[in-house]
Amino acid sequence: EEAEEAEEAEDVAPLQAASDVPRAEPPAPAREATGALEPDPAREPDQAPVQFNAELKRKLANEGWGWIIDDMNAPVLFVDNCSDVASSPVGKYNSSAPPDQRIQPGDYVVGSTSCRTLREVVSHSLQATYLIQRPRRYSATVDMTHESKIGLKVKYSNRGTCLFIEAIDSDGASTVQAPQLGQGDRIVSIDGQPGSAVDLMRGLRAKAVIQLACVGSPTLA
Repeated sequence: EEAEEAEEAEDVAPLQAASDVPRAEPPAPAREATGALEPDPAREPDQAPVQFNAELKRKLANEGWGWIIDDMNAPVLFVDNCSDVASSPVGKYNSSAPPDQRIQPGDYVVGSTSCRTLREVVSHSLQATYLIQRPRRYSATVDMTHESKIGLKVKYSNRGTCLFIEAIDSDGASTVQAPQLGQGDRIVSIDGQPGSAVDLMRGLRAKAVIQLACVGSPTLA
């Protein structure tokens, strides 16, 4: 399958009514709160990212790989979700791979052994060795109880379950309260609840204390 197309980025405004929430069709099923994207212990910024090679095979070029990906971090691809189908290429790979080298939601696909672009490899190859990079995971808290603007400009894919931070306003609450948030990072759950991008947008607009679980942008050589 090809990488998911992203919705146009939009500034996050306080939630007024359900009609204000952007629509994504169809949203991906919500992930369980116990999923792989719960924040890990903080990794030092200068520590090299964990990477490994994953060889995937499929019989037909129109057969899906068994993941939902997007290219909002282009040229890198982001693994938004993985199929539960054991017979998919990702499912077959994960069934035999060591636990610390299984492809999981939140991973980045940062390269391949092919001379073609990643998007071309994903779309047309029957066999590919992908270079997978584990994300840096962290948390952030923003108290919007008395704030008018969180100051994040985000976008998301139609079937995505995360929000991509395209820009951060200097005069928003997040700049002061959560300086660890960065352009190109992703919000993967709010208040411990993963879900569709629409669910996350609704949570991000709440006039409350917001707990964000995030993954950092990929580290490129």
